[in-house]
Amino acid sequence: MFKIKKWLPPECVVPKSMGIFLWMSRAFGIAPVRLTVKPDGYVVRFSKSICLYGYAIIFTFSLITMLALGFDLAIPLGTTRTPSETRRVMWVIDLAVVTIIAIVGGYQAPAHMKRLIDFVSRVQQITSDLNASSKCPKSSDDRMYCCVVFALIFLFTILFGDLLSYIYIAIEKEERVWVAVMYSGYYCSNVITRLIKVQFMLTATYVLSALRLINSKLKNLQKKYDQYHVTSAGESDAQTIRHLSLSYGAVCKIIKEIDKSYGTVLLLLLGMMFLHLIVTLYYIINDIIGIDSTGYDKFETFTKPILQAIWCAFHTWNLFMIIEPSHKTHEEVERTKELISQFMCTLRLQMSDPLQMELEVFGKRLLLDCVAYSPHQVLTLTRGLVVTIFGSMTTYLVVIIGL
Repeated sequence: MFKIKKWLPPECVVPKSMGIFLWMSRAFGIAPVRLTVKPDGYVVRFSKSICLYGYAIIFTFSLITMLALGFDLAIPLGTTRTPSETRRVMWVIDLAVVTIIAIVGGYQAPAHMKRLIDFVSRVQQITSDLNASSKCPKSSDDRMYCCVVFALIFLFTILFGDLLSYIYIAIEKEERVWVAVMYSGYYCSNVITRLIKVQFMLTATYVLSALRLINSKLKNLQKKYDQYHVTSAGESDAQTIRHLSLSYGAVCKIIKEIDKSYGTVLLLLLGMMFLHLIVTLYYIINDIIGIDSTGYDKFETFTKPILQAIWCAFHTWNLFMIIEPSHKTHEEVERTKELISQFMCTLRLQMSDPLQMELEVFGKRLLLDCVAYSPHQVLTLTRGLVVTIFGSMTTYLVVIIGL
């Protein structure tokens, strides 16, 4: 009789910073995993049953948001969110984009979690093969943990404060308070979009640590030959270069898979942040010069520009949180090319030497594995993209204000 093997869900061990993020993501339906606390982190195990919870909660958020929007559009004059036609159009677009991203993120959540577990396991295997600890250094993980906790606290503070301000305004004006409360579904969807962004950031940062480890070992080996003017290489150094080359190829493969996995969501997130930056700056300018502020009481006149300024700073920070890990990865790839080129140029060995031959193979791999985070090959996530976004944003603002 053949024994039927029981299906085991994929699992891995993640650092504390990633574990607390996954715990929060699970609560909002985009991380169908079970978490078990360990002294060195969290055991993450994929769960099919939690997928259903995720679909249900995201559907609920989206439905509540659409109902609130429908009630607002039915009587547009009785709402604090859309006092003018321009703001009404911007609000509808903003709400639609956030809801779409939340739905797409919820739909892709099971696949993303399976790939996340796979990526973490492979990075740990790479670092283990390089005779390094597969865990993050404690000080580095503690810093990342503090950053994640601070980001989540700041996110909930600004969202909760914004929601409460609109509820307070609705109460003061004796308008439909229940509609203002129903927009909490929009804020929950907004949290989901931010969690998806942090998911990509943490994954990219975790893979970046392996790339930095490869460059560190490569730099140390290069220093050995530069410092002592070695003219003959041992077989162990050639094997080290081979392992580094294979590890680099494995990391490049992971980066390509991350880029392919998050391509659609990244484009939507960048579009959302571009839209949010335009909208918030437009609101700030209008609130300051008083274009749409007729009928504002003292509370609205004081709080709305401040809230929009905080939102603008928050969206800018979110943009850099996506761009920076990608840009750092691009820098490390370029650094690997530079180190190999310097090593090959300064090495005093014959062409038939095993180390020289392994460096030649590594150099060819660098030519073949040209990796970068470029969602659907539409754009490349480097700091230059930030300048492009701000330039385009200025142009759109001039056009919108001119209308």
